[in-house]
This record gives sequence, C-alpha cells and structure tokens, in this order.
Amino acid sequence: MSTMAVQDETVRQIVARVWRTEIGLPEKMDPTEQQAFLDQEGARIENLIEDQIPGQGPLVEQYRREHNQAPDYKTTVRLINMARMQASEQIL
Repeated sequence: MSTMAVQDETVRQIVARVWRTEIGLPEKMDPTEQQAFLDQEGARIENLIEDQIPGQGPLVEQYRREHNQAPDYKTTVRLINMARMQASEQIL
C-alpha cells in the first residue's frame, strides 16, 4: 500500500474497503452486523498500529543521537507522524 493511500484514507475506511471488495463479508450478516464487524476490525487494527509506534521519548532520543541536539516541537510532531505512517503501512 502506498504512503499516499494511507494518508488519503482512514484505517477504518481501508478496512471496510478491503473487506467489502477483496475479502468479502459473510452473507449471513445483515448490514448492521456487517458495519459492527467492520467497526470492530477497524478498531483492532488501529490498536495494532498504535502498539507499533515507539513513544515520543525513544523518537526524541534517536533524533538527538543522530543530530547532536533535541528536536524542536514541529520536528517532534513530524517524527511521531512518520512513525505512525510507517506502522500503518506495515500493518495494512
């Protein structure tokens, strides 16, 4: 999955699209049950992504080692967002 695809769609949108178009939802589920299943699966995958993101401390420490200075606020936010995007790409 490309970086742009992850940025343009939320995790739950990607999960719903994949289940509806590629995997297929069980026919025995009514639309309400299907949506509940997709919401639950989306939340599960969002949790997997969050579990893969290192905390701010390790990201700041790695930046400090590589640049011999602490990152400013904008750089710290960018580091966290990049870590989240990389985890999303790996899991999705």
